[in-house]
Parts: sequence; structure tokens; C-alpha cells
Amino acid sequence: MHTASRIAAATLVFALVSLSPAAAQKPTDSLRRPPRDSFEVRTTLAGWADRRRLFVLDRRHNIGGRLYDRGLFRHITPETPRDYAHEMLTQRFPSEAFIRQRRAENSLLVRTGSVRRDLLAFVSRIQGQALMDTSRTVSFDAVLRQDGRASRAFLEMEYAWSPAAHHTLGVRHTFSEYKRDLDLTALYRYSSRRLGRAEVALTFQNLYSDLIDQQLGIGPDDRTVIRDYARHPYLISFSYASPAHLPLRGEVAGGVQPMSRATYESQRQPAYRYRDHRRIHFLGALLEYRYA
Repeated sequence: MHTASRIAAATLVFALVSLSPAAAQKPTDSLRRPPRDSFEVRTTLAGWADRRRLFVLDRRHNIGGRLYDRGLFRHITPETPRDYAHEMLTQRFPSEAFIRQRRAENSLLVRTGSVRRDLLAFVSRIQGQALMDTSRTVSFDAVLRQDGRASRAFLEMEYAWSPAAHHTLGVRHTFSEYKRDLDLTALYRYSSRRLGRAEVALTFQNLYSDLIDQQLGIGPDDRTVIRDYARHPYLISFSYASPAHLPLRGEVAGGVQPMSRATYESQRQPAYRYRDHRRIHFLGALLEYRYA
């Protein structure tokens, strides 16, 4: 990147919070995305964990494609000049803005900044939640990202049900153009002021891949290379955040994808055939102490 092309990063933060009508009943705390505590949290791993989960689930739209050989999380790509990491630090969402977004039922965050004389990095995230009754909600999370690590438009819908106070069960489904790459997630969430917030999720990746490629069949005119899974990929993700009102608090977040095995072969060139084995893990921890 040329020095002359640098400009000050512009971060636009919109907090669009819609309040339920007075006659409507409020959902239990376990249905809400964040804990509802009066103590202001200034740091969180949630954004870091969300970004890594997106790199795992939406590999097609990561820079370099599915077969990129420099790491899943794209710390280095052909689109990242040497000053890129510093540029992204100056252009990222402030932690407070990200936390406020997670607390709001409906919200929008937008950031943009120059990374090259002719290119902008652009990220926007919109979240919405509809209350069906006191124990059920439907929500969505949409991410539009165009920068040196990804060029994606990602949408995920969630249905959550709270069978008892503090406990939530839910399912999520991704939506995109490529049917073979759609994912289904089952999750359990616990949230209380006394014990904090925990979530465990199991995601079945590329759920319909074999149905489309092997059973329904795709002609060579539609797709040259097809995929046959011997062991389907699935991701186990987890997170825990201690109560936000405590002076000393911590978070841990991570994910594990056991080894998956697939065979890729061309429908036009019989000699083009190879096996693909992949295993993924990521883990982060945070410790925060607040004093007057």
C-alpha cells in the first residue's frame, strides 16, 4: 500500500434499537444474546470467536477459496499488504460498540476505511430479533464483508426456545446461494446474573453436499468438480463468560472440528481426483479486572 494513499479510518456505528410494544411481554434473560447486567463490560472475545466461526462455515467466500494453503483464518493472503494488519486495527469496531450491538434486539454496525488507493475495506453487520411469546424468539444475523481476508455475504437464522428460566435451546440455519455449503446448528445456552453465560453449539457443515452431488447428481456443465464425503465435517463451538458485575471476570471461547475426509474428482478429466483431509481448532481466553 502506498503511504500517500492512507486516509484516516472512518467508523460509522449505528445502534438501532427497537423496543417492544408496552402490551408485549418481555422474553426471559436466557433468550437474549447477552447477559443483562448493570456492570459495563469493556472487553469481550465474542467478536473474535464469531469471526473464526465464519471462516470455518463460509469457506467459499474466504479470500483464496476452499483450497487456499496459507491457513484457514487468512492472516496472510495476496490481498493483504504488509501494513494491512495495522490498518484493520485502526478500522475495527470499538469493543463498546460491538457489546452494545449484542445487547440490542435490533442493531446495525458499519465500518469502512482505505486499504489501497483504489480499494476500501468494508464490513457491516445487522442483527434482528422478533419475540414470538415469552419463551420463543426468531432472530437473524447478517454479515457483509469485503476486505483482504474475505468477500462474503452471510446470513444465519435462529429459532430459540426457553423451556425454563436461564436455559435456552435453539437451532440455526445458514442461507446462501450454494446449496451444498448450507449448515445446520443445534445449540444450548445458559445465562444468569449469578453464574454468567455459557453456550455450546454443534454445527453440521455442508449438510446437503452428498444429497446434491451424489444422489440428485450435478451435470458437468453445472459443476466440473464434485465432492464425496467419507466423513462429514462438523464443528463443536463453545463459550463462557463469567458474570459481568464482578470486578474480576473472564471469558473463554473456542471450537473444534474433528478430521473430515472427502474425495474431489472431475467429471471431465478422470485423472483429476484427490482426497482432502481437514481438522480445525481454535481457542481464546480473556481475563479482565475492573477497579474504580
